[in-house]
Amino acid sequence: MIEYLKSEDHIKPESEKIIIENHIHRKIFEKIQMHPIETQCLKNLKQILCQMPPLRLPNYWQDSDYLRILAFYDYEISKAAQGLIDHLKWIFKIDLSIQPHKLLLDGALYVNGFDRGFRPVIIINLQKALEYSLQEFQSSFDFLLCYLIRNVLISHYIESIVILIDINVHPLKFLNCSLTQLQDYIKNCQRNFYGRIHKVYILHEIKSELFNSLFKTLKPEFQEKIIFLEKKNLIQLQNQIDPKQLEQKLLGNSQNLINFWPPKNPQKKIESNVVQIYIDDNQQKCNDILSKYKNECNQNNQFILQVQNEEKQIIFFESVQLVYRDSSRNVSLYYKQEF
Repeated sequence: MIEYLKSEDHIKPESEKIIIENHIHRKIFEKIQMHPIETQCLKNLKQILCQMPPLRLPNYWQDSDYLRILAFYDYEISKAAQGLIDHLKWIFKIDLSIQPHKLLLDGALYVNGFDRGFRPVIIINLQKALEYSLQEFQSSFDFLLCYLIRNVLISHYIESIVILIDINVHPLKFLNCSLTQLQDYIKNCQRNFYGRIHKVYILHEIKSELFNSLFKTLKPEFQEKIIFLEKKNLIQLQNQIDPKQLEQKLLGNSQNLINFWPPKNPQKKIESNVVQIYIDDNQQKCNDILSKYKNECNQNNQFILQVQNEEKQIIFFESVQLVYRDSSRNVSLYYKQEF
């Protein structure tokens, strides 16, 4: 078993992992050089999977996806194998081609801006969210975060998001939720989105002890991501998120959103030998985002990077040699089908 370090104090910015005597805490999973222990665990997992019925894998699947499952199960191979099956069942229930649920259109759950590390920020308006069933919220959250993973996050550079939960309801209304179902969903989220959540800020005016039962549901490494922030101290959010990326209701400088879909985030698309990036901000931010897209390709090749504004006018382009840096994708042992 590989145990997790609970503290981030020793992790330098941009560091992908920290290792002390075989104890690994990993922030970055994609386009990395695996630690020998990770490599061996991955090999052992694949050997077990070879003895099972063929797996149906998404067309984007790679070794980093196995690694996330292994990390969630503390590198216990048998548990990871069964967990992988459950994870794949969940994946194929999500269809990003359908229209988003109403919950994502009326501001109960939406994306607004980035933190200082260019991680997308998800806002949960609990008062509005409670107008829907827990099942509706679950499916909408899964849809939104999968949308960000596939369309916004950048392998090796930006692999996680930040969540702000605005507890703007009476405690009794919140506690009347189906606690058991919520706990089960939180457990599944930890597995299905392992390594995808950087921080969760709970903005509240109630006693944080009310969350103890839910807090105990979290694995230790997830507990370290939770920050309880009283609304009187809301200004502290600006340590994580630039005021320009915060709405006025959160003491930021950005207008409060009234149109919540689609998320206003950079969109990436690869066609032929052109990587297209769409962004709706100034040139400096454009250049910052652009620098993080280098090496965003699955093979050695000469690519043209284009950045377009909301009117799809090209405001920046660059010719770059993109270098593939991922670990081995040898999945010949498995049945892999594109859908």
